[in-house]
Amino acid sequence: MTEVEWSSSIEAAQTYERVLVPALFQQWAHRMLEAGHVKEGDHVLDLACGTGVVAREATTWVGESGHVVGLDKDRAMLSVAQLSEPKVVWEVGDAAAMPFDDGSFDVIICQAGLMFFPDQASAVAEMRRVLRPGGSLVIHVWAQCDAQDAFADVLERHVGRKAADNYRTPWNLKDPTKLLDLIRKGGFADPRLMTEPGTATYPSMEVFLEGASGILVSVEANTQRLKHDAGAAMKDYIGPDGIVKFREPAHVVTATKN
Repeated sequence: MTEVEWSSSIEAAQTYERVLVPALFQQWAHRMLEAGHVKEGDHVLDLACGTGVVAREATTWVGESGHVVGLDKDRAMLSVAQLSEPKVVWEVGDAAAMPFDDGSFDVIICQAGLMFFPDQASAVAEMRRVLRPGGSLVIHVWAQCDAQDAFADVLERHVGRKAADNYRTPWNLKDPTKLLDLIRKGGFADPRLMTEPGTATYPSMEVFLEGASGILVSVEANTQRLKHDAGAAMKDYIGPDGIVKFREPAHVVTATKN
């Protein structure tokens, strides 16, 4: 694993599920399903599903008459996802060339995934293709986060610019104008954007660094000097009990296929 890779190892996927899902992603799953007006009987796609936090919850919304698919290109993430919910159909695939027929889904939810696609506009167009007429699209991307910026600056000093830029990737659509233009370019005429509050919570700085270093950069980045400087840079977000907590807002875009 190099300093600029996004890991696809089983160990990294397990860290994602154990550390990042409760710290960041779980709180959004219900909100994404609600934004998509998911109901019993719907066919739902969780795109870039990771270890499947949205897909798992969606099964309880669609009931026995519904259908939930989780799609991700990362086989390690899907290996972990498959252990969690047998009701979901887990598929390996590319967001820009999905293995589904036109109009396959009533709702598509892409939580914290669009930022990573090499061709974002093509991926949005592909979402439109596999969505049925009148179907709902819900896209979640991270908005501005000062705490994450502070940590990226520490990475840049200790590991290098490439590692820091890699870490900053999840925030490459934080500009609302850029995001809405992208959704329109993908074929959705009237996307709606709301910036929603969220909170990142880690039991300790050590757990925060485990999530960051285990998933985003190589383990060599997790050094004593980096730990010290990261703690100093993020001191305003560390409580007296050692819990790391900061605002982690997101843009939520909803759109309908005409």
